[in-house]
Amino acid sequence: MLGTLTLQRIAEMVGGSSVGDAVVHSVSIDSRQVEPGALFVALRGDVHDGHAFVGDVYRDGAVAAMVTDSKAVPDGMPYVLVSDPVDAVSKIAADFRTRFDGPVVGITGSVGKTSTKELASVVLQAGFAVHSTTGNQNNELGLPLTVLSAPQNTSLFVLEMGMRGLGQIKHLCSIARPSVGIVTGIGVSHLELLGSRERIADAKSEMLESLPSSGTAIYPVDDDFVDRLRTASNHCSRLTVGVETAADVVASGLERQRDGWRFSVDSPWGKTKCLLPSPARFLVKNSLFALASAGLCGIDLAAAARSLLRFEAPRGRLSQRRGRSGALVIDDTYNAAPESMSAALDVLSDTPVAAGGVRIAVLGEMRELGDFSVEGHAQVGVAVARTRPDTVVLVGDSARRIESSARVAGYPADRIHWFGTAQEAAMLLPSIVSTNDVVIAKGSRAVGLEAVVDALCGDAGGDG
Repeated sequence: MLGTLTLQRIAEMVGGSSVGDAVVHSVSIDSRQVEPGALFVALRGDVHDGHAFVGDVYRDGAVAAMVTDSKAVPDGMPYVLVSDPVDAVSKIAADFRTRFDGPVVGITGSVGKTSTKELASVVLQAGFAVHSTTGNQNNELGLPLTVLSAPQNTSLFVLEMGMRGLGQIKHLCSIARPSVGIVTGIGVSHLELLGSRERIADAKSEMLESLPSSGTAIYPVDDDFVDRLRTASNHCSRLTVGVETAADVVASGLERQRDGWRFSVDSPWGKTKCLLPSPARFLVKNSLFALASAGLCGIDLAAAARSLLRFEAPRGRLSQRRGRSGALVIDDTYNAAPESMSAALDVLSDTPVAAGGVRIAVLGEMRELGDFSVEGHAQVGVAVARTRPDTVVLVGDSARRIESSARVAGYPADRIHWFGTAQEAAMLLPSIVSTNDVVIAKGSRAVGLEAVVDALCGDAGGDG
């Protein structure tokens, strides 16, 4: 959706110098995916240096390159010389955003931002041609590339924004300029980087502080830092969401069904009934963020609710798979924090089990908690004792703290099994999981619990 830009205009935009001229229709950083008319941006990475592929992309149809070393450019190829290509891509995307007049929904939060992004993308399709963040493209390079890769007919953006420190979300918002800003909540993810939940709240609040006076902030009414979020959005409109509690957009009457969660929604745009096709109760709140953004963008509430039926969880994020034994395997292996681990245990507890079946929780250690690691793992142990799965399988050294905490809280020690690695757990579990069982796997990405899911599902690992 870049449109057409001359190389000279791009050079002026990014503060670089151009040699030759060309008309650019798209921007790419992947030499394998360059299209005719593309500007190829040569990035230096830990493994590959894009400068080594400039000649190849020229032969494949790229009309120009953006480089930090002009010696890499073959004779006759137009190029722009810059000192910081990542910053240059951001400036191109920011310039495009000034020419886009549709809504932009920005989403951040310690937990749930990706599922909220997926839900919002589905719901907003009821009224718009939506382009949204894919994969983990939520950083200082991924976000501008997402903007620049939008199809020509895009009429609304849903952009997820990640954070590794103070100021990063502010920077991303300077590119995306969201008109609706969603903060899903303030947790302990990135505590190792920022040192306290208060500083995490400050970082996430940059989303709301960046909204224009005509924009609207959406956040959970029951968050521990609701006052901070309210203050950050004093200059614009606000909407709170809540489940079974007073808020602007409220879900009530939750009922667990075989096909998901049924509930009623009361909002400024009226009332409606919803079915969320997911085993996760906490996704009900995330669906409220999506419904609120739809209401703000003028979509009929009933039409937005019907769109929820099309939601499918991405693999590794509470996606349901069928095991070789016939067991239901809930794959939540993408990452983990204490709040999401507790939520996963609630999902397991809420999931119906057929006669003779048991509930098995496979929990990996959490790797990014810093000084909060002991307390965070202890919190998960308390959640284990509260939800009482039939069997708990723990993986990783720090997961030992989950075991000790669960035992102190009254969970039977003989139901807990510990393994040093995911591969060790994957060797045992297929022999103990039966047809009517329900298994959930959750842990930090680095633990690799997808090995457990693959061992249980194998070729039978389709959707449940």
